[in-house]
Amino acid sequence: MEPLAIQSGVSPTARPTLSLQADLPSVLSEGRVVAGEVLQVLDGGSILVGIGRHRVPAQSQVELAEGERFLARVEGTRDAPVLRLITPGEKAEPKLISALRAVVGEERPIGELLRSLADALRAALSESGPERARLQDLLASIGRHVFRPGSNAAELQALLARAGLGYEAALLAASFKAREPHGEGELLARLAESIVRALGDAASSVQGALSTAALARLSDLVRAALRELFGAPHGIEEGEEPARLLEAALARALGRLPAGAARERLLASLPDAVRRALESEPAAPRALSARSSGASELGRDLKAELLGTLRALSAGPAREAVARTLAGVESEQLLNLARKEFDQAGHLSFPVPDGEGWASAHLFHWRSGSGGDGAGGGEHEGEGGDEGEMERLTLVLELERLGPLRADLGLRRDELALRLAVERPQTAERLRAALPELSERLALGGRPARVSVVVVPPEEAAVDPLARDVRWLCEHHLMDLSG
Repeated sequence: MEPLAIQSGVSPTARPTLSLQADLPSVLSEGRVVAGEVLQVLDGGSILVGIGRHRVPAQSQVELAEGERFLARVEGTRDAPVLRLITPGEKAEPKLISALRAVVGEERPIGELLRSLADALRAALSESGPERARLQDLLASIGRHVFRPGSNAAELQALLARAGLGYEAALLAASFKAREPHGEGELLARLAESIVRALGDAASSVQGALSTAALARLSDLVRAALRELFGAPHGIEEGEEPARLLEAALARALGRLPAGAARERLLASLPDAVRRALESEPAAPRALSARSSGASELGRDLKAELLGTLRALSAGPAREAVARTLAGVESEQLLNLARKEFDQAGHLSFPVPDGEGWASAHLFHWRSGSGGDGAGGGEHEGEGGDEGEMERLTLVLELERLGPLRADLGLRRDELALRLAVERPQTAERLRAALPELSERLALGGRPARVSVVVVPPEEAAVDPLARDVRWLCEHHLMDLSG
């Protein structure tokens, strides 16, 4: 690849004078691959290139002919960008690398990120302003993302699910549900038939039996209202009854009918029609409640909260703090994508209380049959290997009073092995004193649990060797090492 140095001003020999548009720096942001064309070749290696609708003067280190088209990757800063030509046959840089370059400097532990965010929000709240309510909402929500000691497995699962790392997957799932909500086509058809029948009887009492065309129109309105209600990505408000929500949706639909006694009779009979329909289809309220619960969880996702607040805030320290936290979440999302390329352990982190602040607990999960190393505690592997593959988890955290701690857990159908590695001997003593109770609590269903406690060097209990072991990045460098 060869570079083209973009000039910051207009070459005196370039006849078409150039005005750099305000949005050109975003087009030439570092890491992007752009398509260009040589518009004019000037003296001394100066050329004029076209990139999109922009005309950009550049200094070329290679011979290029007028009309020649090229692909180039943007390097350097916005003030002095360099276009490095991608030669024929060379693969364009993976998009994952470009995305990582934009956020990789923010990959701090989540406990540290949220603590810094909380401090910035409190500082911003000391000054009154129109964004105060939004800042208070975000500050209040941060506590929902901190692990509470004593939580059960379901609560921990919910905490991890709304940590922001799976936000896009959850959003995609919600969009699929909107297209085919819960696979409930038959349920909606029966519900619509029941409602139309009851409404038709009510309308007939005013002006006689409805015509075929009128019944078809009523049926279309009811079915459309049900599809919209069950397929909406937003759920019902907490505490709202499904029957009242259904009435409101149908009332909006019937409002499209021509005004008159028949429409008023239909609207007046809605509550009874909905009650009878829901009594005949008890699965409908449960389906609406399930949809509400799913949408509510999506709205409480950490990344969703950060994105919503970022859009609402104007420039300032609070917005910058939100952006840094969002970049930290996205950095971990992208690093997990890179880990998946080599079937490495997925990495989740969550804040835990530690003194007056928060520490970060790091959870690594090796999928069955994956090639993870060092996660299950080597002393436990090889025993009972004919009983199926072992699920392996590693939890690493550092607490102020206990110091670094690493828990390696291996689980098979008929056994559980746990190795606790700590740096401080006094911490090991406290853990050994609790081993009988811990072993008893882990021995579920009669399955034996073998638990050991060892004292290890600091580097063996640290999280960095695991968190920074991303093998894909050994082949795809974030920095250009060719120089």
